[in-house]
Amino acid sequence: MAGYRLGVDFGTSTTVAVLRWPDGAIKPLLFDGSELLPSAVWRDPAGPLLSGRDALFAGRGAPDRLEPNPKRCVDDGAVLLGADETPVTALIAAVLGRVGAEAARVAGEAPTETVLTCPAGWGGPRRAVLSAAAEAAGLTAVRLVDEPVAAAHHFLRAVGDRLPVGGHLAVYDLGVGTFDASVIRRTASGFEVAAVRGLADAGGLDIDAAVIEHLGGAYARRDPARWRAMLAAETDADRRGLRQLRDDVREAKELLSRAAATTVALPVFSETAPLTREELERLALPMLSRTVEATEAAISAAGVTAERLVGLVLVGGGSRMPLAATLLHQRLGVAPVALERPELAVAEGSLFAAAAPTAAAPTVPAEATSTLDTEPISPPVAGRRGARRWWAAAAVAILLAAAVPVQDWLDNGQREQGQGSRVTGSASATPPASPSPPVSPVAAGVTLKGHSDLVDSLAFSPDGTRMVSAGLDSTVQLWDVRTGAKVKTLVKGAADTLAFAPDGRSVAGAYVSAAGREIRIWNVATGDVQTTMDDIGHTPVDIQFSPTGRTLASAHLDGKVRLWGPTNGGEYAVLTTARETAWSVSFSPDGRVLATGSSTFTGASTPDLGTVQLWNVATGKQTKRLDGFERAVFSPNGKTLALTTVTNAISLLDVASGKITTLTEQPTLHGGQLAFLSDKLLVSTDFKDAFRLWDLSTGRQVTTFGGEPVDPREGTMAASPRTGAIATTWNSAHVRLWKVTPT
Repeated sequence: MAGYRLGVDFGTSTTVAVLRWPDGAIKPLLFDGSELLPSAVWRDPAGPLLSGRDALFAGRGAPDRLEPNPKRCVDDGAVLLGADETPVTALIAAVLGRVGAEAARVAGEAPTETVLTCPAGWGGPRRAVLSAAAEAAGLTAVRLVDEPVAAAHHFLRAVGDRLPVGGHLAVYDLGVGTFDASVIRRTASGFEVAAVRGLADAGGLDIDAAVIEHLGGAYARRDPARWRAMLAAETDADRRGLRQLRDDVREAKELLSRAAATTVALPVFSETAPLTREELERLALPMLSRTVEATEAAISAAGVTAERLVGLVLVGGGSRMPLAATLLHQRLGVAPVALERPELAVAEGSLFAAAAPTAAAPTVPAEATSTLDTEPISPPVAGRRGARRWWAAAAVAILLAAAVPVQDWLDNGQREQGQGSRVTGSASATPPASPSPPVSPVAAGVTLKGHSDLVDSLAFSPDGTRMVSAGLDSTVQLWDVRTGAKVKTLVKGAADTLAFAPDGRSVAGAYVSAAGREIRIWNVATGDVQTTMDDIGHTPVDIQFSPTGRTLASAHLDGKVRLWGPTNGGEYAVLTTARETAWSVSFSPDGRVLATGSSTFTGASTPDLGTVQLWNVATGKQTKRLDGFERAVFSPNGKTLALTTVTNAISLLDVASGKITTLTEQPTLHGGQLAFLSDKLLVSTDFKDAFRLWDLSTGRQVTTFGGEPVDPREGTMAASPRTGAIATTWNSAHVRLWKVTPT
């Protein structure tokens, strides 16, 4: 094609563009001397929108008018900048317009064609927003290309075309704000996306946040109020200080890809803090481990093994971290290929992808869609519109127990996770008429025996292969769920409440002894105590790690919720709930929001009072209050919050709309525990029937199971969304495993 062709990779934090000249030469566009154009946009009340470094500079004086990451707003319709509501299409158009103007200046004429990339998991509405923004920016003959397809074309040109028809290539794309793992299949007519796994809360920004939290744990004690004020960023001075800190952390992180140590300026204290590569890698490990798991899941979903891949290519600025390649090689046994300039790979490859024959559009399974289309909850933001609300139907059928080896039972759950669900049993295709028959436990090896007294706490590891249990015999036992065997006695001591860390390497437990109350974190491999929180106030009732593992939240009988740094044992925030006793803590999937539940006992003649509160974890400020509820648990995608009343009736909150629907109005009189098996399956405890399974897509109870109806004492449970397993105990020293398998 004659004329100039423009390829644009519109990113969360930075945008990259390349220009192909009529003679075939490809050169990156420079913006203020750099190949990376900040995607930031600033609203000038008296003039046009500013983009790039101009926007960042203007944002120092008026940070409330700055949107640093317009791509993250693609679903919002409009964003409030200062007092003005600005359409998201206008924000994106401001960035793309800057690219188009620079391309025309360099070429001396407008490009004849523009290729614009987007995540493979983006659906029609998001692609329409991007196309509308490109049109508003004045770009010519715009075509959209999936980012991993563009990356695959660049990879093949860089290393030689060695991908045969039917072959597969994996793309590991770690950007500033998001992560996508894709598997590309070559067909006779081009390339197609065979599978995608995305993480909306994994990127360079999240690693930066981990570093800031780490620095806060070490330095904030000097002036906690001042540190919290800077993080809250409610004044212009605090916004400038926070932006300076974030910029320094980002630059330090990039430097540590080449050096062993550096320093970070702390504007709050007017000094610098040392930061080593070892510290950075420790902080980044939980998030990077999740990206590796997502990559492995994408490969599996594509129906291939890592050994059969033609290559594994790293793109995106975040992939420069040496630890990313190391973890991938260790987990998959495949040496990743790091491109010389990974930031340019998608933009350059887009031009060849657009010129190549197009394969027929593949049918990508729903579970392979990037989680960017079902991104987690964030605190309500004034002026944002059009938040997506999505519910998918899930058929749930009750089946009779089958004698399946525990290993096969668990592996099947892992392979099929995310495809709808059924409780193991008969071949009925529809839910039975009420009352539902009880499910039976899976045969062979699903009753775990090892405690000598009642079990009162259970917790699955993140991958669902292991479980810990605490009993009144003052031991914590570690189990291999795949075999039903006890691995070892992890702890000899009483622990009332347990929680696995996201990386599965450690377990936290609330420990009460004659010497006082503590929270201890044990190394799963050695049983050694890694961290101790020894001045914790009243007895903890519930504990949970944040999804990154950087924060541990604990709910206490004095009505307080405390936030801890698990690596140093330091308390850095105390949240005062609305009632006398705090009962539950639950983090949203992105770790930014914490839901707490509390209640006050008012006496036999007056109903107890309960309140659920949502908190901004970064600032410690309440963002929402729901009276009349006592406990709350986030669904895996963060779109639903399951609530119980003080009488243990169950309701569901649609977080995006704020709408509350009642699942059951009938008081259960006992229990009050909730656990999600998936976004559409909820398990609850109940006095009469012990445990209940709910299908949230229909709002109906599927079945009841387990327990002893004649026994008045409380049952305890845990659930593993990864494997579809439920562990229960009801006034017993034994633990029973139940199976919920996907359909």
